[in-house]
Amino acid sequence: MGGGGGRGGGGLPSPPPHPPETPQATAARVVYELTGYLVDGTEALDPGDDDGGTTILCRLLTESPTDGGSLTPDHLRWASVEETADTPLPAPVRHYLEGHTPPI
Repeated sequence: MGGGGGRGGGGLPSPPPHPPETPQATAARVVYELTGYLVDGTEALDPGDDDGGTTILCRLLTESPTDGGSLTPDHLRWASVEETADTPLPAPVRHYLEGHTPPI
């Protein structure tokens, strides 16, 4: 899932943590604040060659968002892995998707 809108395409948020919040808790909080979806910040992905911050894998805990998200549904959409081929995703995300997507 990527955010649309303001910057002209999909993107992944990279917010500052609230001390003493773990990266996993920060990811879960920010996903909820932006989208209204409840997720758990399951695990940190291997950083690979990416020189950015920590990339967190989140699993959905709810099938529908609450009204708590700051982004409206027209700013969000689910995308297949194929649709992300030309999207500049962080290396750990691309690596995870390539290793965890069933063949067509």
